[in-house]
Amino acid sequence: MKNFSGKHRLALGVLSIGFGGPRVPVWLKPYLENGLGGITLFGSNTPDLEATANLVEEIRRYNPLIVISIDEEGGDVTRIYARTGSEQPTAAQLGRIDDADYTMASYYNLGLVLNSLGIDLTFAPVADICINSNNPIVGIRSFGDRADLVSRHVAAAVRGLQAAGTSASLKHFPGHGAVLEDSHHNLPRIRSSFADLEAVDLAPFLSGLKAGARSVMVGHLIVDSLDCEHAASQSARVMQDFLRKDLGYEGVIITDALDMGALGGPANIPDSAVAAIRAGADFLCLSGLPDQSSFVAGSMQRIVAAIEQGQIDESHLVASASRISKLRSSRKNPDINNDLDANTLVKGFEVFGNPKLSKKSITYRQLSGEPTAAAGHIKWGMKDALESAMVNVNVTNSCNAIDILVFRDAWRDPVMFSEVVHLAAINPDCIFIDMGWPTTEFTSTNLVRTYGVGNLTSHAILSLLLTN
Repeated sequence: MKNFSGKHRLALGVLSIGFGGPRVPVWLKPYLENGLGGITLFGSNTPDLEATANLVEEIRRYNPLIVISIDEEGGDVTRIYARTGSEQPTAAQLGRIDDADYTMASYYNLGLVLNSLGIDLTFAPVADICINSNNPIVGIRSFGDRADLVSRHVAAAVRGLQAAGTSASLKHFPGHGAVLEDSHHNLPRIRSSFADLEAVDLAPFLSGLKAGARSVMVGHLIVDSLDCEHAASQSARVMQDFLRKDLGYEGVIITDALDMGALGGPANIPDSAVAAIRAGADFLCLSGLPDQSSFVAGSMQRIVAAIEQGQIDESHLVASASRISKLRSSRKNPDINNDLDANTLVKGFEVFGNPKLSKKSITYRQLSGEPTAAAGHIKWGMKDALESAMVNVNVTNSCNAIDILVFRDAWRDPVMFSEVVHLAAINPDCIFIDMGWPTTEFTSTNLVRTYGVGNLTSHAILSLLLTN
């Protein structure tokens, strides 16, 4: 093993990186052995629960003290259930049900699963308020469009996760719900006054902090009332002056992924890493790309150079490492119970007409465009759930005689929207199931809007369709 210098180990200690596949790659091992601070798991790392647990165990053989995180929100944004569909509802569904105990139970169950896998931290809950319904990236990931509603459920989610031994991370501070831009591609800007920011966007974060959230993920967006020059994730005014001093926050400050387009993309990761540390960040989430060896090496060298040039104080990195260590979960190893009542989940749906299955053999069609960058490609739809109820499902790409049509996010895909409208015109008795952020411009005789996807959601729909 190559032994790194003290400064290089300090630099590694504040990086949380990713990689591709369910085994530890060769290039990653020296970084693990020299004190890498974190690993963030994504869908390619988690083909099933057993493989995920084995991978976590393998990582810890090289570095027992590492913090292992995952971007697991439930519903559409899932990594551990990407191939089967999530067993947890979306935040939007939970907000529509508006039962804080049910929300806490959902996140407690999620926390138990993650804890049993050896995962310390999940980047959830989303504390953004869906102020702009056309926001391309928030939608079903938010508990709703009101500060009081979102605040209530953010606190419940934090309590649920952390009671199960998994650390929570509020995101995307100081609030990403009022913009139209997607920070995966562009740099959004919030121009509202501080009074409006405090009364609306910040309220759920304050609620989550009060509930004891151990970390906060800072977003890549400019908030004029706090710092009109720098993205929040690169801003000392946001992280040091406001979050630390004004709000008194003492936990871990995490950046959103530094490869995102808002900060210039992957090529800019080393410079973004240095800027984030200088601004007050503790933990740097680098990327979800499969091979990050060049990003890690480049970021480590740039941070070390910044230390040697007096741009970064070593004491900041030491303090950050101390905070990061507190994210490691308390291993509970309890019995796992994912049995949330599907009938309760149905309360979060919008149902039009009388969508009931009257026959045991149906013609089924499913339409989907490109998923959002946050959700990625996951398994979704109704086919498996229908077949589990002994319904004979004939999948079709035709236009005529469709019994069930399932679609997702047609509101941001004009071609798909036109096709859905056309299919409704020639299949008036068809049951339409809108499983993404709802396309409110579309209506039909029998329509179910679910506000999200997942295995649990599919079975909740099934319970609705089969109820007499």
